[in-house]
Amino acid sequence: DATEQAIVGAIRDVLAAPRSSPDALYTHGRILAARGELGAAADALASAVQAAPNQVEYRVAYARALRAAGRPRMADTEVRTAAKQQPKNPLVQMAVAEMEASHGRWIAAMAAATAAANASDPPLGIHKLLGDLCLATGRSVQACEEYKLAGKQVGALKPLAQLLLRQGQWDDAISAASDALALAPDDTDVRATLASAYSGACRYPEAIIQRATIITQLAEHVSDSAESTRSGASAAAIHRGPPTLPPATEEFVARQVRGLLTDVLSGCRDVAYGTGSRTQLYRAMQESLIAADRLRAELASGPTSPATDEAGAHRALAYALWSQASYDLIKALEGTDTAALSGPLDLVSQAVDELDQAAKAAMRARSRK
Repeated sequence: DATEQAIVGAIRDVLAAPRSSPDALYTHGRILAARGELGAAADALASAVQAAPNQVEYRVAYARALRAAGRPRMADTEVRTAAKQQPKNPLVQMAVAEMEASHGRWIAAMAAATAAANASDPPLGIHKLLGDLCLATGRSVQACEEYKLAGKQVGALKPLAQLLLRQGQWDDAISAASDALALAPDDTDVRATLASAYSGACRYPEAIIQRATIITQLAEHVSDSAESTRSGASAAAIHRGPPTLPPATEEFVARQVRGLLTDVLSGCRDVAYGTGSRTQLYRAMQESLIAADRLRAELASGPTSPATDEAGAHRALAYALWSQASYDLIKALEGTDTAALSGPLDLVSQAVDELDQAAKAAMRARSRK
């Protein structure tokens, strides 16, 4: 939209402007770091530090860029220099906490972070850091409180939602995950947390929709990756087989499908008992069918079958059963006879069994390596 275009234009102007002052170099470096251009960011920030060596804000930003770029020793040197220059500066104290945490020195990290948080003007992100430190040291209750104080940022909302989920605080987990998802709609981990929270709260149609969205997004990613390969490769090097998922992603997808199927079983049970909404489940099953068919189409495209091993064969059968069950349940939910649900639910149960067999087969395959 117009606002986004204005922001992009402003960033472009900053990057193109002459960098004759330390502040301009610092701003340039921060923007490059945010864009993931860590080497260029470190160079710009190094120039800012060289031009204004007593400006600890520049030095801390330089240290963070170095650490992100995989140069921890140089980063530690810059943090220690800043600590000698302004040991009571909250931003410097936060940088010290980050340095200590990177070495697993949790007590020292917590002390420095707490000092920064107690300042009259605490640095941005300090409560998120304190949450991370509490989480790393097993203090989940305190971690939740710190993440809540961090405000609306994905880096805090995401672990907060996961903690609340583990604690069984379904409504609070849904709230935190929803806020995180609004900021990062493509984050599949956040969406998976939201789906699990909906399941815990017995809101099965909503859980089904979230898991179906995850699967559809990942299927689209497979398609986009395959298209990039085709457009970027020579005719001789084009991948002719089906698009594939990395093993970890493949297992993540299988877990999401299994979670969706168990939500379907629970949702249908609620409808049969009159405690669930037939209309909501009907809509959820439409999304389920779309996701099943999209995933199967992407994994099966190409001249060869993706089911090249035992685990893959079980998954392929499970996905076929899932697709058929989704279609049959849509038809059954159009009527009012709950007995019509039993046949499709048998297919759902079979699909769950196939996914369990796939998981066992994958485990056996890993143990043989």
